[in-house]
Amino acid sequence: MSSLKRKIAGVKVRFYKRTAGSNLSMDFEVEGERFQESTGWPHIADAERVALRRIEEIKAARLSLGAQALVRGSMATVGDVCEALMQGDKVMEDRTRTTYLAALKRLARVVDEDRPEGVPLDAVLNRAVLERFVSEGQGREGRGVNWHDALPENVGLNSTVRNASSVFQERIVERHLKGLRLPPLEPLRKFPSLPTPPTHFVPWPAENLAAMDAAAQVLKVENPELYLCHIMLRRLGLRDGELLQARMAWVQWNETEGKAWLDVRPRAPLGGEPGFRLFKHGKPRRLALDAEIQGLLKGRTGFVIANGAKDSRRYDFIYRDHCDWLRPFVPGDRSQVNHELRKLGASVVYTQHGIAAAAYFLGDSVATTERYYAAWMGEAPVVAW
Repeated sequence: MSSLKRKIAGVKVRFYKRTAGSNLSMDFEVEGERFQESTGWPHIADAERVALRRIEEIKAARLSLGAQALVRGSMATVGDVCEALMQGDKVMEDRTRTTYLAALKRLARVVDEDRPEGVPLDAVLNRAVLERFVSEGQGREGRGVNWHDALPENVGLNSTVRNASSVFQERIVERHLKGLRLPPLEPLRKFPSLPTPPTHFVPWPAENLAAMDAAAQVLKVENPELYLCHIMLRRLGLRDGELLQARMAWVQWNETEGKAWLDVRPRAPLGGEPGFRLFKHGKPRRLALDAEIQGLLKGRTGFVIANGAKDSRRYDFIYRDHCDWLRPFVPGDRSQVNHELRKLGASVVYTQHGIAAAAYFLGDSVATTERYYAAWMGEAPVVAW
């Protein structure tokens, strides 16, 4: 026998004998490094078992000894990044970190579906892989799905690229990935978002509203902080980012008349606090606070929501905890469920007070409000707060 070729664990292996009657030797490459070894067996079935075990040992060693590979100057792998972020001090919440790393592995599966952790970063973070990721529909369930038809919002695809990019934030690289050899990140960071249609308001069925109201009363007792987050989003029409940055310095009190307002407007730094920039070229607005919100805000200082918590924890509290709670009540399949409360609040204002009041409530122009809201808001039920 001169030689036999087999594919074992995704690796092409050539088996051969040096002399007649001797044991089989094997010749293969793993990630560019060549191995030529004796199997210790004369029969091909036994030799294949030895080759499989040896290849798995080499791959496992590549993952666990990423630091040694870096000393040799090789490119960091997806596994190296995951291992670095799982060790040392935390720079983000566990759920956020898990989401980011899962997105990075999802991209890596385009290159090697069986072993994404072993894929070098330069093979993942380039435009060709990103375009292939999109074309093959790697957003959720896997390949072979026409995502243009099945998911016109392109939510899964856009979120994956965005979350994978977040792995390489400057603060994360500085604290956890500084010793790793990273490829240029521009193709990942500058990859354009896929087009998404406007998420128009979908009228809420009465049963959804009733279920949300009932659950909110339970939430008020079990988690007052999350309840405050909920009613401010719903009754004030705030964007998530506005509530994230909202401070008690924005609240104006009129103790004599028992009234209070939340001023959402650009402001100069006050007392060392950073300034606030309106989102999406929004317009300044003053939103009246009802008696319940006033009572919940009395005596608070600093940030309105989760004051004293890290920025990342306050972000998770609004964008994750509240979204998880709210999602079962939102009609349709929406990814930005908090934003549906903004639309719901605008629909109530529109129904009761007209288009101009709804535009002011949203901090948008009348033209924008008419374009994205007016044709649907009139169908919404009148809901008294």
